Amino acid sequence: MSPEVLVKEKGNELIADLVKWVTRKAPIEIRFEDDDDDQWSITTLYDYKGDKELSLRLHANDIYDLHLGYYDEDDEFIEIAEPLSDGQKASLPEKLKKVMKKVLDDEDGIRLQGNLLT
Repeated sequence: MSPEVLVKEKGNELIADLVKWVTRKAPIEIRFEDDDDDQWSITTLYDYKGDKELSLRLHANDIYDLHLGYYDEDDEFIEIAEPLSDGQKASLPEKLKKVMKKVLDDEDGIRLQGNLLT
């Protein structure tokens, strides 16, 4: 299955895996990042063996994206983003959403125990 199809068709499963990882990890890091005119808070699951990363980003106006990053055969980093549906946003733990919003609002990352986000 191509990464593009994976993000579109298996987004719910990827989000569930990411949330499970975030809430069980000690400690978890939620970073603030910006690029030109955009800012977001982000938490990322790294798969070093598979050379992939899976991220959840919160942008202004309560816009969440699921990002899958990977290296192609030419060693170029490719990033696929898919906006979360309302149902997918509703499936996120409220505490995770609250902390991601705080990071975005304060423009400052945070590190905390993942079990505090459930």
